[in-house]
Amino acid sequence: TMLTNTFLGNTTENWLIAVCVVVFSFLMSKIVYRILRLFVQRWTKRTKTSLDDLILTRSGPIIMIGIILFGFRIAFTFLEFDIMVYERIQRGFILATVFVITWFFSRLISTLIEEFLKNQTRNEVSEMERFSPVLIRMVTILIWALGIITGLNNAGMDVGALLAGLGIGGLAVALASQDTVKNMIGGLIILF
Repeated sequence: TMLTNTFLGNTTENWLIAVCVVVFSFLMSKIVYRILRLFVQRWTKRTKTSLDDLILTRSGPIIMIGIILFGFRIAFTFLEFDIMVYERIQRGFILATVFVITWFFSRLISTLIEEFLKNQTRNEVSEMERFSPVLIRMVTILIWALGIITGLNNAGMDVGALLAGLGIGGLAVALASQDTVKNMIGGLIILF
């Protein structure tokens, strides 16, 4: 029969269930996002700040992707693969999950910094406006670096060797550009 045929070691029935779970996760992500927007927007309109509105707007797509990723994870439980393929799929899910979490925190923290700098007094704003893009960029790079290192480490890769190589490379670049780094640090101190 049609349901007993196999494709990549799985029956057609298992593939249909997995595809249905993925489609259901797409639909659920849309529904959850709309419900979240509807109810949370009512609540955020009562507050005086626009911070909660910004957080909701910027984190909505990330929540949708997280739900879809969770749907894919559930769908793969209905399928069976070789141990090697299964391990690679697991590593892919770990990296994707860490990517989504890092993306969420990067958006959240950059939104908080932008809102904080926007609410400074007029005298402080002119000085902070020049520094805010640099600060946001530095924090974003730091969050993504930590996220990538965490993701690679949790996926079973040897991050120690990578960090050692980056450390040696960073030392070489730092020694080659001492004067530039001194001027940048001096400029940041003057801005503060």
